[in-house]
Amino acid sequence: MASGESRRDFLKIAAGLWGALCAVPLAGMIIQYITPAAARSLAPVSILVGKTTDFAEGTVKIVRADRDPVLLIHSRTGQFRALSARCTHLGCVVQYQEAPEPHFSCNCHGSQFDFNGVNVAGPAPKPLPPYRVTVEGTSLYVTKA
Repeated sequence: MASGESRRDFLKIAAGLWGALCAVPLAGMIIQYITPAAARSLAPVSILVGKTTDFAEGTVKIVRADRDPVLLIHSRTGQFRALSARCTHLGCVVQYQEAPEPHFSCNCHGSQFDFNGVNVAGPAPKPLPPYRVTVEGTSLYVTKA
């Protein structure tokens, strides 16, 4: 009888521990779901994307800002601007095209955006979201606007 009770006690403890291990991730997901997005991301993060000398005037390059592709535009007047490189239709990465006039095009479904990121053709419902560019010395930082 004693071994049966100890086995039963062991199974009760094991089942309780297993339940607790399953409940912890579930509780974390519930907390993440009910927490407002604004509270989770308290401040925008500036990400170093390169040096000013890495980008010639009049060029557009795709750089990484954390996990997001960003179009970094260095105008002929020396100004830096940045736009998201993700098409607002389904998230494909857009490419810079110079001809017939400078624009960004999505090879997935044909969306096109003008040089300011405004959608001008295709199924894209919104313009490309802007990023804020900060120059500190020779370092370039981008921040989601």
